[in-house]
Amino acid sequence: MLSGPFGVGKRTLAQLLSLCLFCKEGDAAPCGQCKACKRLVSESHPDHLVLRLLPNAKSIKIDQVRDILSQLSQYPLEGGRRVVVLEDFDLFTVPAQNALLKAIEEPDQATSFILTATNEKAVLSTILSRCRLQRLPAWPDEALASFLTSRGLCEKTVQDLVPLSGGSPGTAMRLAEDEDFWSLKTRADEAFLGLRGPLGLPEASDKLKDFRQEASQLMDYLETKAIVSFNPETLNQSDPDTRRTASLRHRALLESLFLARRQLASNVTWQGIADQLLLNILEENQPCPW
Repeated sequence: MLSGPFGVGKRTLAQLLSLCLFCKEGDAAPCGQCKACKRLVSESHPDHLVLRLLPNAKSIKIDQVRDILSQLSQYPLEGGRRVVVLEDFDLFTVPAQNALLKAIEEPDQATSFILTATNEKAVLSTILSRCRLQRLPAWPDEALASFLTSRGLCEKTVQDLVPLSGGSPGTAMRLAEDEDFWSLKTRADEAFLGLRGPLGLPEASDKLKDFRQEASQLMDYLETKAIVSFNPETLNQSDPDTRRTASLRHRALLESLFLARRQLASNVTWQGIADQLLLNILEENQPCPW
């Protein structure tokens, strides 16, 4: 089982492991050029079975599992090795997980299982105990920046994405291609730019009123900014009083955003929520941390 946050490369590593198992080049595997490698990458290899979430579905149900089990009851079509990749296993329903237990517990000699999961707690303990668990951590900033640069993104975009993506290349690339996100980011940054004290409150309030239809997305963005604006490593070099004050302000900022979310779900007017959020930020963080 490959476990880790969204977008850190679990699916890519699962494919790489599969390539190593099927490639015909021995110690040079995976070569990426042999027939087996090319068929696997194009998802046309008959003995490489992948079970993943269907479009618009929120879970993987037992009906999908039965189809895989039916194929496992037969010999590999090409008479050699077979690999079963179970993506997002934490999204499998409990009946679906239970149906796979015996197959995972007692695979035939030709069959290997590779599972991926973001939330290990959603995987049955009976499944976890039968897996060799490999956790994939979030990427360091330097590695993520290098990856994004290699994908042709400009330096300014990379600088914006690295702190917002939580060490996830998948998240970073998704944000890079999301025009709505960049529009919201630009407008949100402009709204808070002048919030350096009470005098900037009216202008910020006026700009935030336009986010009524995008309030939830705005909260997501602000929470991410709040998290990445807090740098424990830098604070460790400060005196105890400075560290304590910064920690309290950071906690108050997150609590203000949490309160705004609760109000958003309670039919409070958006302008009232926005104004209260601005007041809370100014009260605990002067100037505004963004």
